[in-house]
Amino acid sequence: MSKTFLIYNSNSKNRLEKIKELSPENFKFENNPDYLHIERSATKKSIGIEEVKILGQFLQTRPLSNKVKIAHISNFSSLTTEAQNSLLKILEEHSDLSIIFLEDDYIFDALPTIISRCMLIKLEGESEETEKNENFPENFFELSITEKLNWLDKTGKISKEEMINLLHQIMSQLRQEKYQKFKNENKFNLDLITQTCENLGKYNLNTKLIVENLVLNLKVIVL
Repeated sequence: MSKTFLIYNSNSKNRLEKIKELSPENFKFENNPDYLHIERSATKKSIGIEEVKILGQFLQTRPLSNKVKIAHISNFSSLTTEAQNSLLKILEEHSDLSIIFLEDDYIFDALPTIISRCMLIKLEGESEETEKNENFPENFFELSITEKLNWLDKTGKISKEEMINLLHQIMSQLRQEKYQKFKNENKFNLDLITQTCENLGKYNLNTKLIVENLVLNLKVIVL
């Protein structure tokens, strides 16, 4: 049985149901000292290293009343890079007496080393935060640079938040089976889009110009 699961897509209710389905029978999630739930607080934009340290301390002791301990991290994509690096060591070392569930709408901000140590479970259905654009091209990475720029022009004037949402849709296409053999192109494109989303979120930039620069530099995938 896998000790670490990364569950994404759909919505938080469905992801929680999947966690319960994968957990040992009769495991209680309320008032259970063998269950730890970590999530982003309403006053913070991220989950930091302090929360991950709490996880490490939780897993250092044996279960009290169950066969295993279960740790559950919601809003996984909001972990800082420092927190993810700290979590990586825990994923490498936690015992058969514990199961870790990571979950969120999307996993594009996850370090590749984290993903490689998890069993990935993508649920059906749209995420609760990402609304699809009706004019969004289903084969974005197969388009020429000119076609991508034409699509960008058609989006019109939209907010940074809306553009980040669209970029998340673009990244989700790279998870399709038909693109899995293009590992080098996928990594390059994911890194570039992730950095663009981060820059849009952190700095006061011209949204159209920064996304135009992204489009010019993305690698085209030829099937």
